[in-house]
Amino acid sequence: MQRQTHLITASEAAYRLNVGVRTAIRWIEEGRMSAVEKLPTKRGAWLIDEQEVERVAKARRDEILARLPRVTSAPSPDSSDHTTSTPSSDGSAALAGSPEGVA
Repeated sequence: MQRQTHLITASEAAYRLNVGVRTAIRWIEEGRMSAVEKLPTKRGAWLIDEQEVERVAKARRDEILARLPRVTSAPSPDSSDHTTSTPSSDGSAALAGSPEGVA
């Protein structure tokens, strides 16, 4: 069974990749993204397989994520250095860990 090809224009590809049309065309010219064909005439549209656009989008996402700093683990809520206030018997608030009435 053959996979059906769905072609989109460079303009639509640029929109999906969140880049300018000129950038999408430059990527085609540089070989970073392959086009199926360019329609005739001087200003003919580039036609790109939708699967190719998805491949480029995944590659860009992976490239960006690789540049982000790695987070080993998030701090636990118990390790915070914040003091909390608790209501005392007379209705006023006292800091947790403080003697009663000292705030």
